[in-house]
Amino acid sequence: MGKRDRVSKTNKASNPLKGYGAIALNYIATKPKRSVAALAISLFLGYLYLHPCILTGWFPPKPKSGPTVVYIGGDKTLKRRGDIVFIHGLNGDAWSTWGDKDADFYWPKWLSAQVPDVCVWSLDYDAASSRWQGSPMPTTDRAVNLLDQMELKGIGQRPVIFICHSLGGIVTKNMLREAATLREPKYEIIAHQTKGVAFLATPHSGSDAGALPKLFKIYCRTDLVDSLDRNNSALRDINTWYASNVSYFNIKTLALVEGLDTRFVGRVVDETSGNPGIGGDVIPISVDGDHLTICKPTSADSHCVERVSRFIDEHLTPIPEAVEVSLTDVLHELRASKSSDASERIIKPLRNKKVTWDAIVTDIYPQEKNDVRSKPSYNIKESLTSNDISDVINAQFVRHSQSFDSSLISGTKVRISGVVTEKSTATRINLKECELINP
Repeated sequence: MGKRDRVSKTNKASNPLKGYGAIALNYIATKPKRSVAALAISLFLGYLYLHPCILTGWFPPKPKSGPTVVYIGGDKTLKRRGDIVFIHGLNGDAWSTWGDKDADFYWPKWLSAQVPDVCVWSLDYDAASSRWQGSPMPTTDRAVNLLDQMELKGIGQRPVIFICHSLGGIVTKNMLREAATLREPKYEIIAHQTKGVAFLATPHSGSDAGALPKLFKIYCRTDLVDSLDRNNSALRDINTWYASNVSYFNIKTLALVEGLDTRFVGRVVDETSGNPGIGGDVIPISVDGDHLTICKPTSADSHCVERVSRFIDEHLTPIPEAVEVSLTDVLHELRASKSSDASERIIKPLRNKKVTWDAIVTDIYPQEKNDVRSKPSYNIKESLTSNDISDVINAQFVRHSQSFDSSLISGTKVRISGVVTEKSTATRINLKECELINP
């Protein structure tokens, strides 16, 4: 071995980078074309390692096709008791999120058969967690998108209950906020007609499970996953809005959380994050299931199915029986009656019944500007007499569209239909779900 070889090996041993650098320079000097190509490939592969998600733009995933609002079964006529809407979460779809649709028990189909006087729907939207899977809309944009598609299907004409898994609960809360704040009557009615929301493993204050994909840049997680991080500011904002407004819209809430760890991930939504923060009215209930199986019950007597079914029965009440009676005639009878049992004898048979009322508008108090919660209010009195009975009847309108607001002026004769509440008496008749029949 020559002296030069011994020196070269010594230099490599003492300074490997310098030795191999000399070899690389010698390689480039002797074979420049091949070296430049190798260098370019190395730089490209290094860039992809640091920014792998650029490939998702070159090879975009196929967008979802098919209907967004999927009809599962039940009564689609206006005579239905209401609508039940299933909303899936991250990486879900209208069908597989809720189990095997070909199995003996498939929750949405079973529910449509069990409660035939309601209409059952399932929403389908892009909720990919990785950019290799899809390119989902931001949550707020998706909320308006789903609102519009539900309105096109007639959802909101009757009372609504939402059943939401994981991210689906966040989407639902955003839908309700947009419906309430956009000042668009066709969307606003959906917020007012929502009677209940059942949350299944919804991370109201975020989750730590999204940290796992952060370790692998090649996963290319979407903004939807980022929005579910623990203590995300947008999550806090929508959670605060929902907790502050459910009582105003009279929306009942059910919160079920996973009681088991998900394999390889652990507890995705714990009892703290699964709490919607409404207070003592809503207590999160743990269910024997992990984050993926809590929404896939396998039988009608599972805890989740029984609890949600009870929730539906309690808050999606049957359509009140309509009776051919005018409240104006009832008022005349009450005035003529001197009996102390007039309340029980005259009013009791009308409770929870739908009646009509011929009345006249006396005063209008317009909706206050910049106040989302304020509504137009009206003093209405009986049209057949000169006696003002606005203190006797309290009418709560189910909705108020722009045409409805502008048509009511002082002195307008109106016919109203409404449901006599359980607490109505001879001195105070409360009407709920009132609608204008004709001005």
